[in-house]
Amino acid sequence: MSSERFTSEIYMSNQTKLSVIMPAYNSEKWIANAIQSILNQTFKDFEFIIIDDASTDNTLTIIKDLQKIDPRITILENTINSGVSVSRNRGIEISNGQFIACMDSDDWSYPDRFEKQLAVMEANSGVMICGSSIEICSANLTRLNLRKYPLMDRDIRKKIFKYSPFAHPSTMFRAEALKTAKGYDENLTFVEDYDLYFRLGKQGLFANIPDVLHKLRMHSTSLSQATGKKVERQTLQIRKKAIFEYGYRMTMWDKLYFIIQSMSLYILPYRIKFWLFNWLRSLSK
Repeated sequence: MSSERFTSEIYMSNQTKLSVIMPAYNSEKWIANAIQSILNQTFKDFEFIIIDDASTDNTLTIIKDLQKIDPRITILENTINSGVSVSRNRGIEISNGQFIACMDSDDWSYPDRFEKQLAVMEANSGVMICGSSIEICSANLTRLNLRKYPLMDRDIRKKIFKYSPFAHPSTMFRAEALKTAKGYDENLTFVEDYDLYFRLGKQGLFANIPDVLHKLRMHSTSLSQATGKKVERQTLQIRKKAIFEYGYRMTMWDKLYFIIQSMSLYILPYRIKFWLFNWLRSLSK
């Protein structure tokens, strides 16, 4: 993790209310739609930092064309493909918002997303991260499934060792907490957000909004479909890290779940486990 890049000077004289950070790599099919969903938010006072991760298609050109229309867009260009953790950290480093919202370059946010999340964050100073319910969608954003998450801090913590309790593209963070946590671990390839939640949870409270505020697009290049086994291994590593480095405690059921999941790595095909996981997750809400 490149912790040295984060300054302790969180609040600047020209600070805006919100910074939106979106990494992008070869997203030419979806990115205009994703950007427009942010520019169309009912809450307007934000800077929109987009990090092009050395795309080889027309992604950067599309971003630059939209920047000409809306000056809230700031573009960072990676000279080499560096991954989402490095890209997000670059955005966090230059951000000037009191709050930081995440966005993915192939998703879509409802217009009132920021307005509703900011209302929660400003009314509850102890909340470090706020997510929402989301719609799992097809490539053309047709809803396939509704995914809800536990709402209150106590309930979120009960679930955090079983599954990631936030939809990362729908999350909003308190900037001071995010920078104190030194951003995303750049050594993690797939579940850097899950690790970050554990670290933020040591600073304050978790929260989710029951409203559906985000559409997550599933398509042939979605990380969750392409790299299941690697995601599982990193997830198990992060749970161990949460115990031995971050000071969390597992319940007896968390430990049993951890053992079963560890064993299943070598027994069940990922597709079957993915279906089982979603079924068990729906029962545990």
